[in-house]
Amino acid sequence: MKPAHPLYSVLAWSAGCLAGVLAARFVPLPALADPLWLVVSAGGLLLSLWQQRRWLIALACVCGLLAGLCRGTAVRLPEITTSHYSGQTVTIHGRINGDPSANRSGGQTVQLAVATIQNQPAGGHIWLTTHTHARLQRGSHVVVRGKLSPGFGVFAGAMYRARIIQATAPQGDIFLPMRDWFAGRLFTWLPNDEAALAAGFLLGHKTALSNQLDEAMRTVGLTHIVVASGYNLTILVRLGRRLFARHSRKIALIAGLSLVAGFIAITGASPSMVRAGMVAALSMAAWFYGREVHPLTLLIVCAAASVLIQPRYIWGDLGWLLSFAAFGGVMFLAPLLQHYFYGQQRPQLIPQIMTETFSAQIFTLPITLYVFGSVSIVALIANLLVLPFIPLIMLLSAIGGLLGPLVMAPAHWLLSYVVMVVYQLASVPWATLELRLPISAIIGLYLGLGAMLWWLQRRTQFSWRSVNITR
Repeated sequence: MKPAHPLYSVLAWSAGCLAGVLAARFVPLPALADPLWLVVSAGGLLLSLWQQRRWLIALACVCGLLAGLCRGTAVRLPEITTSHYSGQTVTIHGRINGDPSANRSGGQTVQLAVATIQNQPAGGHIWLTTHTHARLQRGSHVVVRGKLSPGFGVFAGAMYRARIIQATAPQGDIFLPMRDWFAGRLFTWLPNDEAALAAGFLLGHKTALSNQLDEAMRTVGLTHIVVASGYNLTILVRLGRRLFARHSRKIALIAGLSLVAGFIAITGASPSMVRAGMVAALSMAAWFYGREVHPLTLLIVCAAASVLIQPRYIWGDLGWLLSFAAFGGVMFLAPLLQHYFYGQQRPQLIPQIMTETFSAQIFTLPITLYVFGSVSIVALIANLLVLPFIPLIMLLSAIGGLLGPLVMAPAHWLLSYVVMVVYQLASVPWATLELRLPISAIIGLYLGLGAMLWWLQRRTQFSWRSVNITR
């Protein structure tokens, strides 16, 4: 019997892991919360990879399911403890995840990773708003008090207008002071809107955006360029590869991976950055070893790895879902459209941006309609007018931020152009379309996208293995 390719076992284990974590959201099994089950699962996967028997692929899937249930249960049980305090006024100790953001009432909104409630061990994340003037930062440890309300989405609870009893500065995050120092220089030498955009491009520092600019960018479908996302990371990885590949593939690989790690450390490990970092790292490794990897393999393996790190992602984290949906569009639909219209010839910059933007928008559209009930009509135009300049803006802003205002002028001009485009397109009366669809229609839309992919692949005979996001 012909041996099974090891990749099939990895895919089966990854698929089982996704199913297990998802199942643990609804049916946590306390008996499987022991980390020893992860060791058992890894042993089963290694056995499948070693023997390479076809029937062992099923074993790999079961072992992945076991790993998912173990990891998901270990995270879900403390969340259930937190939810039991709903409706009570409690004191919570926890750590702030991500950057706090300003809300419309003039306060701050944070995502708090719970450590204890009423001095009892607990877990999960809560959505918290407060009107404190204390400086809250990513990684700050805080003690808060307020009434715990029922949670929503991936949050085990919510606390509105919480009172901050104590807040301590983050410890051990050496990149946060560097980020804040560089952002301060940008705001010193650029107007507020332009500086906020530059900080978003380079640092993933979206919280500095004014409410007006933030709303305008949502309207025109450009929010993805000012948050830590795969687009910004891809620009850095491609830059590193092109600068060093002509000298040494090994140096190019090291440079690319270093940029990935550094960018994630500076911006924070958001769901979209975790996904983008894993995809970029695996794609760089495949390029280095001269291997061609099917994008579906990247999608499943990266999804499984990310939910093992944080099971809440697959339980309904909107950023994670949108990130993977956009990745699916760029990696599956965009190459098919480019091959359909241009054949073997690589499209120029503008057609490439158009197909990639359209593909990402169409794959995230069902989720956007279901959650927000609206879609940007001008998103494609906005992306065509802005995206070609983002790499140059990032380069000029980085140089200007380091060297001073004398070399910041070119970045200032380009950033002002972006601000102008955003506000002009956002002022168009028909910029957005209000349309809310039921879940059955969302499923139908994704089935239709699957049918379109099948038809395009049959028509073009395109080879998926030629797709690599770092090229």
